[in-house]
Amino acid sequence: MGWLLRYGVDLQGELELDERVLVVEDGTCWPEPPPPLAECVAKALENPLGFPPLWQSIIPGDHVTLVLEEGLPHPEQVVQAVVQVLLAAQIAPEDITILCPAQPQSEPRVPVALLPEPIRRRIMLRRHDPADPGCLAYLASTEAGHRVLLHRAIVDADVVLPIGCQQSDQAPDYFGLFSGVYPAFSDLAAQRRFRAWTFRAQRGAEKRLLMAEVREVAWLLGSAFAIQLVPGPGQRIVEVLAGQIQQVGRASAHRYQAIWKRWVPRRARLVVAAIPGGPAEQTWQSLARALATAGRLVEPSGAIAVCSTLSQPPGQAIQALLGAKHPLQALKRLGPDLPDDTLQAVQILRTQRHARVFLLSHLEEQLVEALRLTPLGDFSQLAQLVRQAPSCIVLPEAQYAMVEVAPPSG
Repeated sequence: MGWLLRYGVDLQGELELDERVLVVEDGTCWPEPPPPLAECVAKALENPLGFPPLWQSIIPGDHVTLVLEEGLPHPEQVVQAVVQVLLAAQIAPEDITILCPAQPQSEPRVPVALLPEPIRRRIMLRRHDPADPGCLAYLASTEAGHRVLLHRAIVDADVVLPIGCQQSDQAPDYFGLFSGVYPAFSDLAAQRRFRAWTFRAQRGAEKRLLMAEVREVAWLLGSAFAIQLVPGPGQRIVEVLAGQIQQVGRASAHRYQAIWKRWVPRRARLVVAAIPGGPAEQTWQSLARALATAGRLVEPSGAIAVCSTLSQPPGQAIQALLGAKHPLQALKRLGPDLPDDTLQAVQILRTQRHARVFLLSHLEEQLVEALRLTPLGDFSQLAQLVRQAPSCIVLPEAQYAMVEVAPPSG
């Protein structure tokens, strides 16, 4: 039986399915498409969790900062909907700041593009630079003694609205709902400390400590309100949640798991991980997240085949791996100045320890080989791998998937 695997924007290839091949689909029935995203945002702000409507929680004269998480889907539509609510609450455009990440991994988008020109010109649009001490302000120190520096637009605001997109808690770069604010909009020292956890001997315990630190910083800031998008199959946003930050965190994680968490009966010799979507999805971050999930499902010394249209140039940490005889040592030689793609580089190395990784992408073949990955020339080569594998698991949207091997019954 033929089955179409989609990747990139509109590319697809046919795989032959039989009893050897298990396709892990989301399993959720979607009888009709979700409402327009702007409508979902407006509804969430009118009926937030644990809060009155947003317009009742702010007063004219409040300085409001919208903090946009790195890689936020459809930022123009989200910003347009939130700003409309703020304007209706008589917040002046001059009192609205939109804070964007430092260096977007994909093609930069203008989050105010859908706002009317007179409004757009009066709103402050700022981009974070963690290396610029002039844009940072001291908030407090954590119980562990870490000095917390955040962008001034966050510290000085009367109201901070973090806006993010829910991710799997299994992702190597996920530290909780508020991590889109801290350490994302902190200084380089904090950001590098959050990248160094992956080198620790007790990585799981170290990550839990960092997630607790993120929650502590949210409390120190007094941040009580959050807006969180929940992604669904087909690069759709199926729900928007807003309100009290802890309630939003629990509800969005629960909703995400209901959509994406699945179990498989056993590991497979080959795991195929597809990454569909446009440039915002075709990133090294998506590749690392796909490898993290696939790595839990592949048999020791098995193979993982990632199907993407990745063309993004590698960052400094991944470049350090190119042709390195001892890749992990090459990363450690970067010292404390860990680049922002460190977690992605380490994920590639950890996956390669127990599986051969094939990559279908738009990257130069020489670059892929220098990373000790095996390049695939076209989809037919991937289909051939599936035909030859004694067992195979297929992850159609691997950058979001949460899949585990079921424990033995009894």
